[in-house]
Amino acid sequence: MMKSNKAQIAIEFLFVIGVILLLSTFVLYDVFNKKDQVTKTTDILNKKDFCLQFSSLITEIYASGVGTIAYFSVGVGHIKYNVTVQPISRNLFVGEPGKGPVYCTYPIRSVSNSSQERNLSWFNFHFSADKRILKFENIGGFVVISLHNRSVYDEI
Repeated sequence: MMKSNKAQIAIEFLFVIGVILLLSTFVLYDVFNKKDQVTKTTDILNKKDFCLQFSSLITEIYASGVGTIAYFSVGVGHIKYNVTVQPISRNLFVGEPGKGPVYCTYPIRSVSNSSQERNLSWFNFHFSADKRILKFENIGGFVVISLHNRSVYDEI
C-alpha cells in the first residue's frame, strides 16, 4: 500500500503542475494582448502628435504674414508616415500605407504644394531618409509646403 500512495502523490503533483502551466498560459496571452494594444495606441498618439504639429505650423506660417519661411524636420520615427493635405476641406491625414490614418484639421484653405497651382483638392508627401525636411513658406498669403532636399543649415 505504501507504494500506491507514493504513486498517487506523484500523479497529483503532475496534475497540479499542469494546472499551473495552463493558468500561466492564459496570463501570458493576456499580457501579450495588452502589449499589442499599448503599441497600437502609442502609434496612434504619435501620428496624432505629428498631425497636430504639422497643422499648427501651417496656421503659424499663415498668421505670421507674407514672406515667412519655416522648416520642419520629420523625425526618423515619423519617416514611415505619409501626409495627405486637403486644402478645400481643411483636413490633414497622417498614416502609413495599409494602416488607418489619423486626421486633424487646420483653419485655412490657403495651402498648396506649389506656388503656381493654388486650387488643389489634395496633395501628399512621402518621406525618406534623404527627403524628410519640409519647407513652409507664406507667398502672397498662401502657405506653400514643399519637400526640401538640403539641410536646414545650408540656408542660414
